[in-house]
Amino acid sequence: MKYLFKNLLKVFPQYSPPLGMADINDLNEETLKYLHSLPSAEINERLQSITLEYSEVESNLEMAKAILKENGILVIKNFMNRNLAIELGERCKETILYYANHLKEGETTSYEDESALAQLGPVKLKGYRQLVEYSKAVVHLRSGQDKGMIDTFNIDRILPESCVNTFLSAFSKREFPAVLGMERQSLKDRRNLNVYLNRGVTSTRGFHIDSEKTQLKSFLYMSDVDSVDSGPYCYSIRSHSCPKSIRVNRAFSMVTKQITESPIVKISSLVPVLGPAGTLVVSDQRGIHRGLPQCADALRLVAVLNYQPST
Repeated sequence: MKYLFKNLLKVFPQYSPPLGMADINDLNEETLKYLHSLPSAEINERLQSITLEYSEVESNLEMAKAILKENGILVIKNFMNRNLAIELGERCKETILYYANHLKEGETTSYEDESALAQLGPVKLKGYRQLVEYSKAVVHLRSGQDKGMIDTFNIDRILPESCVNTFLSAFSKREFPAVLGMERQSLKDRRNLNVYLNRGVTSTRGFHIDSEKTQLKSFLYMSDVDSVDSGPYCYSIRSHSCPKSIRVNRAFSMVTKQITESPIVKISSLVPVLGPAGTLVVSDQRGIHRGLPQCADALRLVAVLNYQPST
């Protein structure tokens, strides 16, 4: 907590409202400096407390469920064979770039065919609901805080059948829905299946929550994420159920009018999730999280399944 207050004083040497996005960005930058200073051994130690091998999940579902419930996050190593995950990622990347390459800032901001819509920012579809519910796949080049990230909604609609079957097979494993407290789970039951493609995205949205209601996401790495510079998913352990953290960030967001931004975070709870392709991350989105910025030559491919459990 000393670190937190020290940096609050840096950002706000004399409190003079109104606070705004610049103040949020300053806090996030200070936290990023801390994360980049973490030794690999420290990151690995934090990861161990929330990580199981897939074989361990198979043999001890109750342990997996307990880790997720207590920490808000569960990392499953070898959920998918690494080479298979990389191959799947390459097919996704090829499909995404086919559409994304039709777009060019200042010239072509949208492209559409019978299978998909590609757009550069919210030029046709605006807001998460429109993107999810559109009748075709949507290749959405984000603007704003995540500028440069390509977020493809309902990608299974434009992938070859073999790729869809690979996803279906993975997300229909008996252990997957059981860990989440669901009767069953597959692509047919999902809210939506997205793929994130980040290539040298050096600025990303800061720490935030997605919802104050229970919402789970699973992130399947389809490329190796082996350093902080790769742009790993980063989570604040137990922040999904920490009353103090929730109250402080809610009060801060009321002043800044950035409702889900959560830049005030306990730094000792932060875990950058490093892992090879085939690693699965299950995350309670009530907790504080973000994708970290990348170095200029990094590539990250992640399949994202978003749903709300029935229990």
